[in-house]
Parts: sequence; C-alpha cells; structure tokens
Amino acid sequence: MENKILPDEIKEILKEVDINPKVASAIWKKDSIYMIQNTIEYDQERLFNEIPGDRKQKIVEAVRKMEVEEDPLQYIISSALGCFVIESVIRGQDFIDLSIVNKIGINNKMRMGKGKYYTYAACHHCYNTVKKVPANYIVYSPCYRIEEYYNNYRKEKFNMFEIVTFDEFNKIESSKLEFIFFICEILNRNNANDYKISLANDSFITDNKEKLLYQILSKSKIEILCFSKQETRYISVASVNMHRKSFIQKFHITRNPLFESMCFGIGIDRFKNMFDEYNQIKV
Repeated sequence: MENKILPDEIKEILKEVDINPKVASAIWKKDSIYMIQNTIEYDQERLFNEIPGDRKQKIVEAVRKMEVEEDPLQYIISSALGCFVIESVIRGQDFIDLSIVNKIGINNKMRMGKGKYYTYAACHHCYNTVKKVPANYIVYSPCYRIEEYYNNYRKEKFNMFEIVTFDEFNKIESSKLEFIFFICEILNRNNANDYKISLANDSFITDNKEKLLYQILSKSKIEILCFSKQETRYISVASVNMHRKSFIQKFHITRNPLFESMCFGIGIDRFKNMFDEYNQIKV
C-alpha cells in the first residue's frame, strides 16, 4: 500500500514525525480518524533540540531537586514552581459555575449532580479569574467524566493538575515544548522511562470526524503516554492542548489579536499509579 493515497496535509505531518507510512495509509483508508493518533509519534531528541540548553538545564535541576512525596500533586506543583514563572495557583471545585458551562458548551462526558455540572477539566476554573496576560496559571481540581468503562487508570472521579498559558503564538509554541520536556523529566526522575510522545485528539469533545482530523492536522493536542506494566499498553498521563483563540474570545480575556491560550494537563491519579508500578525507584 503506497503513501500516495494519503491527503497532502497528512503527508506534511509525516515529514515531521516518526511514522510507518504503510500503517498510516492503511488506517487512513479505513477512515478511522481516532486510530491515527496512535501511529503518529514524535522523535523526542529532535523535538527537544528546539529547547534552549539553559532552559532544559533549569528544568532538569528543578525536577531533580524535588523529592517524590506521599502526595504526587504537591510534588508536581513544587516542581512546576521551580521551572516556570507562575502568576497564581487556583484550586477548582467539584462543580463548575453555570456561567462557565454556558461559554464552553456541553459534551457527552459531562456528569450532572444536584442540578449542576461536575468539573470535567480543571482549566475551566481559570478563565473567569484571569487578571493578567501574558501569564501562566496553575489550576488543580477533582474532575468527573462519564466513560464506557472504569478501571485503575480510567476513573469516574480523578484529580487533574494543569498549567494554563496565555501568550503570543510563537511563545506558546516554545512553552509547549518546555512543558513536554518537564513531564518527561519527571518520568525519567522516577524510572518510568518507557514513554512516547504522540499526536492525539479529544474524542469526548466531538464525534465529528472533520473536527477530530482538524485537531490532528493542526497538531493542537499532544499526549505523553507511559507504558503500564499492569495494563500492558501505553496510557496517556499528560497532554498539551492548544486552544488557539477559543477561550480568549469566549471569556473576553484580551483584545490583543496575537494572543492565544494553551493548557498542559497531568492526570495525578495516573501519575501515582505509574510511580507505584515502577516502584518509585529514583536514580
């Protein structure tokens, strides 16, 4: 099966990432957009070469300075504060304000209780409180989602840590790479070093294949997947999500046409499970 059956946009992506063209072609021919995400994997060395050496060194030093604690959330917050300039730390609640729901819309995995919508993404507690841009905000919150099944890694209720960034596009792109490097360094620090970086999409936001494909073509979502010995498969433990101008406009955060937003999310429960699987052995 030849690569020529792929659309030109997909061919352009293949030039930038490590992928088996025959596998990609077969998946595309089946018209299974969701399956594409597991075949498009980044070359980590090439990706991280774009980060200035002094920034990489600062992140490495900050992460190695911290010790893994009983509470992985505090460990990650402390590490992040040592790596990035943070405007404020926001603690979200179980429920999301109705005014926020009206702006972000409702998706098929949002839970309801007591006539209110449960939080399904920690970053949604940030947008109504932004007072300064450009800036980075840490947000952490319990989250709730409706899933087809639940297990040790897929829970009805779980805890999320996010860094939400507001800045110009080129600076957002630089921050994206540093956030990915940050999470990989934490995994390395704790011997959870069997991981990969892949393009992805949010199937829970929409079932529209065109929108899912747009996420892939625009590289708006990148996941860090770590191999679970218990599940015998790679599981997403963190992701970078490029919002473009969506939340900036919906929440009237700034009129600057160059500004965009991005969130970097870590599943705290999944991280703890991975640390436990790898026995939290540090080298």
